[in-house]
Amino acid sequence: MTIDIPVPFTQEAKQVKDSDMELNRWRTPDNRIVEVIYFPDTPKYDRGPMVKANEEEIMVGGQKTKLIETKIFFGQEKKALVVYLRTGASIHIVVSENIPREDFKRLLQSVSFKKKETVGNQNSVSRRESQKPPLLTELASKYPLAVKQISAQLKKEGDEPAEFHATVEEKTDGKILVFSLIHKDTYVIREKKNVRGNPSGKDRSISYDVQTGVASRSLFYQ
Repeated sequence: MTIDIPVPFTQEAKQVKDSDMELNRWRTPDNRIVEVIYFPDTPKYDRGPMVKANEEEIMVGGQKTKLIETKIFFGQEKKALVVYLRTGASIHIVVSENIPREDFKRLLQSVSFKKKETVGNQNSVSRRESQKPPLLTELASKYPLAVKQISAQLKKEGDEPAEFHATVEEKTDGKILVFSLIHKDTYVIREKKNVRGNPSGKDRSISYDVQTGVASRSLFYQ
């Protein structure tokens, strides 16, 4: 199975094995989480009950399955969005925490099951590096006032707005826009040194209040 994990997620657990399962986990600086749990065969033991809050039918990777919102997952209290995908006897479980439903659905659109041309485990999880998100300045057509205020805040803090890539998360019914800003130098350093986090020291988030038209100070990522 392949899945595109977008910036600013970084991988914090890679092919961690636990008895009959394998875990991959990605996390953002503001604690959004994506996990892929892989069972190559029928699970050897029960991980605990799952209590559903709601569910809806969805197509993922060419499979008809269900997007489940949980109250309890693997026997622990956890509010998450979960999808089960089966290929033969194997199971992939994609789990998200703190991610809006529509954003998770968009991420699930990247899931695919393709035969690998190389010899090896055909059911392992791989990450295809996604395209960089758009530049902040390219979002001005959709968020003109927000981009103007956030650009002003960046200049006030001594940075050039045109040097940042940005993703936007709408919160509180669209009243707050949270811009996740990744500096161009971060991509260069990550590629050269294979490091995670905020190697440029310039990555941050800035929130914009749609009602007041005010941009917050930067919250720098670690």
